[in-house]
Amino acid sequence: GNGGSFPDFSSAASVLNSFGIIGPTTFKVLPGTYQEKFRLENIAGQGDDNPIVFESQSGNASDVLIEYEQASGDTAMVVVENVENITFRELSFKAIDNPYDKIQILSVLYGQKILIEDCGFEGPLDKRTTRANIFTFASNDIIIRDNSFLGNGYGVLTRGVGSVKRVQGVRVEGNTFTNCNQMAIYMLFLDAPICHKNQIEHKAIFPALMLNRCVNNFAVTANSIRFAPQHTEATQYRAAVRMLYCDGSSIGGQVTNNMIGVTAPDTTELAIGLELFGGQNISVLHNSIYISGSSLHQARYALSAWGSTSGVTLRNNIFSAGRGGLAYSLSGGVDADYNLLHGIGPFVANIAGTAYSSVKDLQRLSAMEQNSPSSPMSFLVDLHSAGAGADGRAVPLPEVTTDIDGEPRDANAPDIGADEYSPQTSGLNGNYVIGEGNDFPDLQSAGEAQHLLG
Repeated sequence: GNGGSFPDFSSAASVLNSFGIIGPTTFKVLPGTYQEKFRLENIAGQGDDNPIVFESQSGNASDVLIEYEQASGDTAMVVVENVENITFRELSFKAIDNPYDKIQILSVLYGQKILIEDCGFEGPLDKRTTRANIFTFASNDIIIRDNSFLGNGYGVLTRGVGSVKRVQGVRVEGNTFTNCNQMAIYMLFLDAPICHKNQIEHKAIFPALMLNRCVNNFAVTANSIRFAPQHTEATQYRAAVRMLYCDGSSIGGQVTNNMIGVTAPDTTELAIGLELFGGQNISVLHNSIYISGSSLHQARYALSAWGSTSGVTLRNNIFSAGRGGLAYSLSGGVDADYNLLHGIGPFVANIAGTAYSSVKDLQRLSAMEQNSPSSPMSFLVDLHSAGAGADGRAVPLPEVTTDIDGEPRDANAPDIGADEYSPQTSGLNGNYVIGEGNDFPDLQSAGEAQHLLG
């Protein structure tokens, strides 16, 4: 910064690219606004013993702003290519809106051991674009942690080369995403990625979170997602979380302890909480998935698993659909039990084309859900459980010992869903606020609480 060893990022990058490093190197960035783009590539001396760190001197990301109005031909504001062991910490990045579509804020190409934490990223709002706040390609051991993302097309888009060359060690955790116009998180051709403890507010026609052709012990855990699908003809995309041709292999992939809420507008024909298309060897455990909507639509599913799905296990989940919707629609290849299924409509589930009107009907006519309760359910703020229907009704699972909030699960009689809770037993009394982020997310949830509690 002004008065420092280097006046700006471009000057520091030029020295790094030209002369390299001979030991651990840290750049403390002085407060200010830096209107520039820069590139880091092929830095001599980089490696495990010689990390490179760019971080705010004050420890506050809002004190350092890197912004740039990109021109035609620019690929990114910040490009990191063939670089190893570099950290960006407590910095803010902003892409000024422009007419060019395929431009990223931070692009990591062929990198290794990249840490991006406690940073803020802001892109154009209300504009569908293929730009990403963070884009990584063919880069291993990427950690994107405790950042905030606002706008742009993708919050984080990370991908491998293809099915024969997937990347490993990708973790996206503890971030907040608000109104990304394509997807908050998109993972493509990754080996055992981890997506943990992210908070996502998403209004778009595309999923909030998508894993595409990821393999081995991938984990989608303890995320909180609120999704409002927008009306479009592209009905196949209207899922809050979409997993496409993902295979957990012999170790198995996990989708655990997530809270997923979908607010479906009346004009939306199709809305899905969690979609598994062509998924194999995946355990879906202790999730709370809730779809609300006032119109009568059977094309609304808390869970959809179809397209040659096999080896999928469903345990201890709450699948709650809105008016006319289904708790789940399955094509086969699924083992389901100890789940709480709830729907307001003529049917609660559809399996391989056969519709079931109730949980008891499903238990009587199929091998599914033999130990599942048949009771209604209601939710409070952020999909935390309220009614007694899920309390103590789950089967203990050794791989799930805490809930979404990190609270311990009851070792003998855990609760169904993402939340380990104490049910409210007294009747409603006083003033309550209905709406996202308040006492009840919608009228349906408030009505169910009144029915359960009086």
